[in-house]
Parts: sequence; C-alpha cells; structure tokens
Amino acid sequence: MITIADDIRIEFKFGILAGILACLRVTSEFLFGLRETGQYAGYSAGVFLFIVYFFALRKWKIERGGGFLTIRQGMRSGILMSMIAAVIFSIFMIGYSSFVDKSFLEKNVDLIRVELERQDKPAGEIRDALDYMRDISSFPKQTVFILAGVMLEGAIVSFIVSWFLRKPPPVVDVI
Repeated sequence: MITIADDIRIEFKFGILAGILACLRVTSEFLFGLRETGQYAGYSAGVFLFIVYFFALRKWKIERGGGFLTIRQGMRSGILMSMIAAVIFSIFMIGYSSFVDKSFLEKNVDLIRVELERQDKPAGEIRDALDYMRDISSFPKQTVFILAGVMLEGAIVSFIVSWFLRKPPPVVDVI
C-alpha cells in the first residue's frame, strides 16, 4: 500500500536538494564577492535545476511510473519539488538578509543606481527606479517574489524535462 509519504518521497528528496543547491550557489556568490559587483550567476544557475529535475523525473518514471511518464505527471512532480525548494530558498534569503548581512537589500539598490548612472539616466528617473526597488525589496514582497520566481522556473524546467522524458502508457482498446 502506498501512503502519501511514499507518494511524495521523490519530490520531497529532490526538492530539498534543489533548495540546498540554490542556497549553496547564492552563498558562493556572496563568499566570492560576486553579488557586490553584480556578476552573479543569473540564468546559468538553471543548469543545476535541470540536472536535479532530470534525475528526479527519471527516478519517478522508473520507480513509480513503471517506465512511463506523462507530461502531466512530470509537471505535478516538478511543481511539488519547486514548492519545497522555494520555501527552503525563501527561508535562507530571509535569514541572510535579516541576520548575516542586513545591508544586502540596500547593496542591491546601490548596484542598480550605479548601472542607471552609467546609462546616463536623468536624476528623477533614477530616484523613481530606486524608490520602486526599495519597495519591492521589502521583506514581505521579497518573499513573494522569491516564491513565485522559483515556482515559475521550476514549472518551466519540469515541463521541458518532462517533454524529453515522456513515455505515455499504452492505450488499451476495450471492445
């Protein structure tokens, strides 16, 4: 008999792995000073996500799907993994910006100010952009954006990986 815990075991394990890898990637950016210079990984970090989701969905296909995987099943598993990873990453970022580096959000705003000044934007436009950044970088909004961003990225990645791993079960015609 499969219990609910057995039903989400793969998603839980790989979701935790994806969340921890995201935290380690960002931590390495902080340690090497890449965040302060604006040279962080960006979308290249999605490679880790593709690898984790590939192995998770392949394991699901073998262990629970009996060798079969539909896009719907892959999306369900991927979104569940994304939810778990998003919660872990949100907690990490809240902890980091609240306890380790309280000036983290202001440093991000300063990076944007420098970039806008480099582009010779008018002072009023820079002020408006910085006010907007401070507003969306506040604690509750930052958490919502992290959760939504990780969930969206996970949904896209799980769709792509599911597409390549898909093998629908055979259709049996009943006469």
